[in-house]
Parts: sequence; C-alpha cells; structure tokens
Amino acid sequence: MSTVKKQITKKEQQMASESVARLSQFAGRRKSSKSNEVRITLQGEDIMIPEKALIHLIEVLSNMSDGKSVDIVAEDAELSTQKAADILNVSRPFIIKLLEQGRIPFKKVGKHRRILLHDVLRVKEQQNKVRESQLEKLVKDSQILGLGY
Repeated sequence: MSTVKKQITKKEQQMASESVARLSQFAGRRKSSKSNEVRITLQGEDIMIPEKALIHLIEVLSNMSDGKSVDIVAEDAELSTQKAADILNVSRPFIIKLLEQGRIPFKKVGKHRRILLHDVLRVKEQQNKVRESQLEKLVKDSQILGLGY
C-alpha cells in the first residue's frame, strides 16, 4: 500500500471548492429523500452510487479545497507499526511499547506486527479527549490566575 503524494495545485483547490459548494447543496436537499442512491451523469452516461459515497466524496473534495492531500484506507486495513506511529504522531518504539502493554491489539505476521486501523483511530480519539480536557484545565487555571490569555 505505498502511495505517492502529490501536492494539490491551486487549480485543483479551486475546482474542489466549487464542487464542494455544488455537491453540498445537492446533498442537503436529499435529506428528505427515501432513496439511498445518487445518480451522477458523466459525459452523458448515468451512474448510480450509494449516497454515503457522495458524502465521502464531499469530504475528500473539502480537504482538497484546503490544499490537503487525501489517502483513502479501508477501516479494517492492517497497518505496520511505523504507519500507526505516523498516524498517532509518536515514535515507532512508543507504539511497540503500547502493543506490548496490551493497550492496542495486534497480530503478528511472521515477525512483523500488524495493527487494525480502527484500533489506531480509537487510540487517537482517546488521545484527543485527554488533550482537550488538559487544555480546558489550562484555560481555567489561567483564568483563575488572571494570566490574560
């Protein structure tokens, strides 16, 4: 699963931004619809896609309009320890420590450890909650102390 990341050009950003605006209006009108399909016409040919795919497409285009590159990975994808470390913004040895402590489930394939993406994302969500609560505490403390930030 190696990918080459290309920087988003200004033209692509502009196209993505315009597409997000148009598709978001359409997706908003569909909320009352009972159908879970969307018809897209490409070069005169109709293609039916799941409505969830449209929502994901809007998210991808939104990131592109912000100049961010996008990777699409299946939720049940297996990651190497290095890829997991990259997602969590930690070192690979730290990931291995978490695995050995049983904080993240994994399996071994030969001598390599493999971690499910959804387990890594769960840990990331936990980290974000801790970070947010610590930030809130810092804000309260600075207000109590009158530090003026």
